[in-house]
Amino acid sequence: GGSRRQLPPPYCGLRVRLISKLWEHISEDIQGYAAAHFIDRQRQHVCTLQKCAWEHQGITCEKWDDAEIDDSGDLKQMRPDMHLVVERYVKPWTHQYQAAMCHVINAGIFSSHRSASGWDELCKAKVFVSHAWGDVFEDFVKTLQAAVHPDTTVWVCSFAIWQHGDIESELQSLEECPFAVALRAAQRVVVVCDKTVSAFDRSWVALEATFARKWNRPYDVVMPEDSNYELWRSVNDKLQRLELQKCESTMSRDKDRIMDYANREFGSVDIINRHIRAASQTALRRAELFSAVSSGDLNRVRRFPIEELIAWR
Repeated sequence: GGSRRQLPPPYCGLRVRLISKLWEHISEDIQGYAAAHFIDRQRQHVCTLQKCAWEHQGITCEKWDDAEIDDSGDLKQMRPDMHLVVERYVKPWTHQYQAAMCHVINAGIFSSHRSASGWDELCKAKVFVSHAWGDVFEDFVKTLQAAVHPDTTVWVCSFAIWQHGDIESELQSLEECPFAVALRAAQRVVVVCDKTVSAFDRSWVALEATFARKWNRPYDVVMPEDSNYELWRSVNDKLQRLELQKCESTMSRDKDRIMDYANREFGSVDIINRHIRAASQTALRRAELFSAVSSGDLNRVRRFPIEELIAWR
């Protein structure tokens, strides 16, 4: 009982090393659970065995014969993604505290002997992380580990927002919603994606790109194999054809609001498309440099301007 207290969105961050520790703690469980379950078209969990031995943490599972089959006629193998992280760990672990996951973790490691400035450093997010919940969580963590210093505090929506609250009402005002407030207070935006770049299929990722452009925040796109030049060439080809107008949203009216906002702010969503394409070109260039350095190809390295080398050191 009692009223729930929530820190302002910029102070709902977690250090990268704590997210890494979370992965270490759940990795065996989440991978085993995902391997033993499917999901139907309603994202209901479906046990592969009639007598499932897994503890379901309060999640109601469908019987195989009662599951909603998708258009392909098959159930989908469950992935150990952010959806499952939230359902299996974040929600059960935070419900009794009426607090976001970031507060539960930070409170657990914070000592009363630390100064107020230490609390600010621990909780205030310097990097806003934009991503898709459907990507594998292990890849998400490994990408963060490679792209951001372990002691840097980052803002990740699934950990920053109390998942039992009325999230829809918090998103009514685009510029005042937690995403916007946190991003505006952050120093940079990092988009974590995999080689499918499915993150850019989501309308809220499009909105975050719009905010980054509007508020002049550095905008980087990173992947698990971020130094793989050939992979980045393939991904860059996809992103150079990106059209955010085709993105999706769980609530169709959210997409309409976001596209209207981008058009109103910049005159055309194509401005944001070009902004993301430029970030992709930068990532490709960075991967080319990493590839040259790792292979010891000094001739290729020398082709890079010294200012570029200093910026990426």
